[in-house]
Amino acid sequence: MDNRAVSDVLGFILIFSLISVTIGIIYVSGIGGLDDTRDAERVNNAERAFDVMAHNIGDITQHGVPSRATEVRLDDAQLSVNKEVYVEYNFINASGMSEYAYNVSIKPIVYSSHTGTDIVYEGGAVIRAQPDTSRMVNEPAFILDGDQPLVLLVRTWTPTNEDVGGSKTVRVRAIHDATTLDKTGDKDPYQMWLNVTSPRSEAWESYFSEDGSCDELVVDGNHVSCRLDGVQKGAVTTVRTTIEIE
Repeated sequence: MDNRAVSDVLGFILIFSLISVTIGIIYVSGIGGLDDTRDAERVNNAERAFDVMAHNIGDITQHGVPSRATEVRLDDAQLSVNKEVYVEYNFINASGMSEYAYNVSIKPIVYSSHTGTDIVYEGGAVIRAQPDTSRMVNEPAFILDGDQPLVLLVRTWTPTNEDVGGSKTVRVRAIHDATTLDKTGDKDPYQMWLNVTSPRSEAWESYFSEDGSCDELVVDGNHVSCRLDGVQKGAVTTVRTTIEIE
């Protein structure tokens, strides 16, 4: 009887230990999986919010609406408008001389998650960026094919550097400041260079490549250049938009 009792106790201890270890493994791995799923969904929600914001800013740049506001839930992320990227366009005449060149500085709107994935509104495009890659999920309003390219460039900026973090929901307000229209002449054909300097150059390279309008595409680090030949008349509209985070 004593040996049987000892065996029963040992069996109970072994079974209880096995159950405890199994529950612990499931709990740890399950919680980790839930955290990953939650983090991924937060970034996806930010991407959807930026898609809405792109359409709202489109109302300003294309339809003359004076301002639009978009709600973005931070969920332990950082929202900033404080680092510049540059877009340059250069028109070269038939003699090989630069007839008109202009460099525009832009402060992108950046949602930075703690997972390393950023969602960025940059020059009219929405980009999903990770430490080693980036891709465009919403294209800018550029028409590059044909002999009369049109570039609608959204120049977001702030008079002061905007930077906010936490778990709250913020309102990103875009306010129209000014619209500038620059054109080439319409006599001899031009060569037009459209240059983007951005840490998310891979997304711009893919965009220009997939568009298929560039006669030459040059990539040098963060610098991407698209050359368009035979441009009879080119128009670049720059819409300066002030961004306020409330």
